[in-house]
Amino acid sequence: MLDVEVQSGKSHAAKHSLPRLRQLIEGLAPEKRPTLMRGDNAFGNEGVMAEMEEINQRYLFKLRQTDGIFTGSPGAIVPGPGRLREWF
Repeated sequence: MLDVEVQSGKSHAAKHSLPRLRQLIEGLAPEKRPTLMRGDNAFGNEGVMAEMEEINQRYLFKLRQTDGIFTGSPGAIVPGPGRLREWF
């Protein structure tokens, strides 16, 4: 375990943990950073994904099933249609 911070019960959403999470990741040497950041659907939103992409952190977040979900994103594990070749 890297760190534990306790917050009030009303501060449990991903947006409340994102600043400290990013600080933790950026504070690690590149070779010590996680290979993959995993999160539930609370983290699977544009704001969190944009921040992970900004610091070049790969991620796997559960997303809600909505139209256009597989459009692909640079940090995403599942590439969009026609982008599978970019992985190899």
